[in-house]
Amino acid sequence: MAVKKKTCAYCHAYLFDDDDIVYCPDCGAPHHRDCWFEINHCANVDNHGKENIRTNKEVEESKSIRCSSCGTENSEDSYFCQHCGASLNNEQYDNTYTNQYVNDKIDGVNSSTVASYIRVNSQKYVNDFKEIDAKYKNNKKLSSCIKWNWSGFLFGYLWLFYRKCHKPAWVLFLISVISTILQTPLLALTSSVIFDIIGVQTDKVSASNMYFSINDNLTEIYSALNEAITTPIIIMFVFSIIIAFAVHLIIGLFGENIYKNNAINKIKAIEQSDTIESKQQIISTSGGVNIFMVVISWYLMNIISNYLMLFML
Repeated sequence: MAVKKKTCAYCHAYLFDDDDIVYCPDCGAPHHRDCWFEINHCANVDNHGKENIRTNKEVEESKSIRCSSCGTENSEDSYFCQHCGASLNNEQYDNTYTNQYVNDKIDGVNSSTVASYIRVNSQKYVNDFKEIDAKYKNNKKLSSCIKWNWSGFLFGYLWLFYRKCHKPAWVLFLISVISTILQTPLLALTSSVIFDIIGVQTDKVSASNMYFSINDNLTEIYSALNEAITTPIIIMFVFSIIIAFAVHLIIGLFGENIYKNNAINKIKAIEQSDTIESKQQIISTSGGVNIFMVVISWYLMNIISNYLMLFML
């Protein structure tokens, strides 16, 4: 959006031509869309009504655009409704950006609606979703759903939880638990052998010297492990590595398609519901990201791993 020499009222960062901007309906203050949804109100709310802030009357008297979805009046240079996130179809909008959001559909859903659901890094994912959708329409094969995502590959199911794809995230989480169970016997046996030879490190000084203790007894440790580790334990460990890598690879290859289908299905369910509330507002608040589930799933996996180790030691 063409806003020059202006800063976001919340984070005070400069607003650039391609930023997605929301204007306060009361004072006209510009915000990044993500900043607006983070606080769910204008950053200048405490100053509303003061002389240096535009009043409701001034906003009403200025040229405005009425949102066709919720009826909210928006400033004339707005391209999305600051209340519900719907596209305002502003003809002055930059053509490149317009092609991404106005009158475009992803699997039957308006791109602007998908963008309001995604919220964080919406421009990237809307473009990726459109690319996947176009490829699948032309060639309805599994390979058409591939779109590499480094975040999905590196963080696995944590990325799916972050993007609120909870059902597939829990499925892959449980598969990862199986991988953890298979690798625990080897890890527990290795730890047990090492502790038997060098002793359990209890104080800070000995803990810091554990590396040197292992290095000094490396031959004895290797010999003990060679006698203790059996073929089934090795096979289980190899399978655990294969499963763990497969989970990350699947999310790296198909994570964006999973995310797209999850977002589209949620949006369609809301649009087809009988709610009397603003559906665009519900779509926007039900989307975004979820750090809480990332922390919970990570912590839960650590608890499972630690208890398995304690059980097998």
